[in-house]
Amino acid sequence: KTSMGTQKFPKAVVLLSLSLLAVSESILLRPGKFVVWFTCRKPGHCPKVFQPFVPAKPCVHDGDCNEGEKCCVYFGNPVCAPAFLSEPGCPLREKLGPCVELCSSDSDCSVGEKCCSNGCGYECMSTTPLKPGICGHKVFTPWCYSFCNHDGDCPGEKKCCPTKCGHVCKNPIFLESV
Repeated sequence: KTSMGTQKFPKAVVLLSLSLLAVSESILLRPGKFVVWFTCRKPGHCPKVFQPFVPAKPCVHDGDCNEGEKCCVYFGNPVCAPAFLSEPGCPLREKLGPCVELCSSDSDCSVGEKCCSNGCGYECMSTTPLKPGICGHKVFTPWCYSFCNHDGDCPGEKKCCPTKCGHVCKNPIFLESV
């Protein structure tokens, strides 16, 4: 302890706290201890453009906002904005996907896909049933063209997989369960 009665944090604790701030939605630092809590994200997406007539309520996470609103960042300022929901038709997920925003509306997705919640973030998902297996690494093709939009466009058991700048049908990879 210092003469002022507060504890000095070791560098590792400070770095851990900062990394948790980047990962978690909220962090609260108090003298001598830190408390981290995670909040559930509300469904829906942030509008791409938001220009309220009155100043918007500042926020740290979705839980700070009223019903039907999300905490969205505009020009570096997190504020509560009205959320918009994807249309019905998103597939059910068996497990959580990546916690990143890979799309913000259905218009960001290919034909036959919708911008859907994956349980943590949002990503484009096929509205047609997915074939078993995974695509693996993105393949390099000398052309930028999509030969398919979803698994249903591919013959047999082949899957529609992303390339560096398009999609191709390729044989799936099956991971052995442990």
